[in-house]
This record gives sequence, structure tokens and C-alpha cells, in this order.
Amino acid sequence: MNISWTNITNPEEKALLKIIYEYNNKFEQYNRELYTDFYDNYWAKEVLSKYIGPYYNNSISFIGGYQFATRQMVAFLPFEKPFNVPISILKVEIKMKISEPLTHRDFLGSLLGLGIERKKIGDIIVKPFGAYIFVHKDINEFIKWNLIKISKHTKIEITEIKEQDLELEEPKFKEINGTVSSLRVDAIFSLGFKISRTTVNKLLQQDKGKCNGVLVKASSLMKEGDVGSLRGYGKIRLQAISGKTKKDRTHVTLQKYM
Repeated sequence: MNISWTNITNPEEKALLKIIYEYNNKFEQYNRELYTDFYDNYWAKEVLSKYIGPYYNNSISFIGGYQFATRQMVAFLPFEKPFNVPISILKVEIKMKISEPLTHRDFLGSLLGLGIERKKIGDIIVKPFGAYIFVHKDINEFIKWNLIKISKHTKIEITEIKEQDLELEEPKFKEINGTVSSLRVDAIFSLGFKISRTTVNKLLQQDKGKCNGVLVKASSLMKEGDVGSLRGYGKIRLQAISGKTKKDRTHVTLQKYM
């Protein structure tokens, strides 16, 4: 695995690549399953593609505990299917009346309050009963014994479940078709979030916009499959680019996450 270290200035990117480099060497030496901690999968894939190249995924997989996970582990697998994925799924149920709906922040804050590192926590899916929480197996017992409340709610029950026991719906999207003057981030975001390019630019200047988990500028270009997010407005995916109009505008299809 060749990585040009002199071109890497972002400390988070460098830390991820050092781990991938180390794990890849171990994998080539011992040919056994290896898993990192959790990362935003869009960001991690973007970093690996940027510095290792488009063929990094020949030996690397991403696993998050269920099909649509956004926080995933980077996995090195000697066989087609994994055998010992170190992910535990905890079902946290609130056993008392809830006056206001609990949020992702409530559950994450309670976990971080125990001194748990963010990288040990995968997706948190908030449900009417509480939440499903995906964590590294190293900390599941610690959470069972020490997580005694979520926000101000002290009557909770934690059970470990299997992926087949999850009750989840597939992500829902609203399809948006339109034309843009270019594939710049500000143009795509303006169409997808139904706001002016001026507003988009102001938000991007405040570091509120990302593409594939990475902060972007208005002039950055998007390609098919890229996922963009704008704080306070949600998340979109550039599903398809389908030709030009007579006025040289580009037809695009976006998916807006609901």
C-alpha cells in the first residue's frame, strides 16, 4: 500500500491513514480479520480514495452493523464474508413516560458522559421506545453496567440484540430533478435544499457544509454518488447526471434524505 505522506496535512486524515497502513501490513502478514474503530463512512471512503486511489476497496470493506449504517468500521477480510465482527447492538428502552421526544444528542451525550470515546460508538437510531445503539464489543458490558439514565430519564432497560431483531425501515428519499449551471457544490446545494446560492455560500463560509463527510467550499465539484450535507437543512445525494440542455445547463437527479 503506497501512501505519499508528505501531501497529507490534515491531522484526522493522517491518523486514519496511519491506522489503515498499519492494519494493512498486519493483514498481509497474518491474513486474519482486522477491524478499526468507527468512522463516518463517507469521510473515510473519501480519504482512502484521495490518498490510496480508487482501488483501495479491493482489500477493504466497511461494516457498521446493519445495511444502511453511516458510521462504520474499516475491515480487512481474508474471506468474502466476515466471521467475527466486533459490533454489539444495544436496544435501550425508556421505561417511563417521556414528556418530550428524546434525540440523538440525548443518547450520545449520555454515552460520552461515561467517558466513552466517540470512535467506539457507531450509529444511534432513535425510536419511540428509546434507541438502537451500535458500539464496539469492547465496551458493551461497560455500557450495560454503567448507563443508568438517558437525559433525565432514569428508568431504562438495556438488552443486546442481533441484527435480524432490528425493526427498521429503509431510508426514505424525496427525488429532486432539475438543472444546474455547473456541478459546483453551491449550485447542487441550492437546488437540493431549495435556498439561494448566496445563502449556501454564507453557510459554507461558516463550515456548515460537507461533501462525503469533508468540509467543502462553494467552488468544489460534486460527482455521481456524492453525499452532501448542510447543517440545519439535511442531506442530499447526487444520484445521477444526465446530459445538457440547449442553454448548456446540466440535468441532475438528487435524493433528499427524509
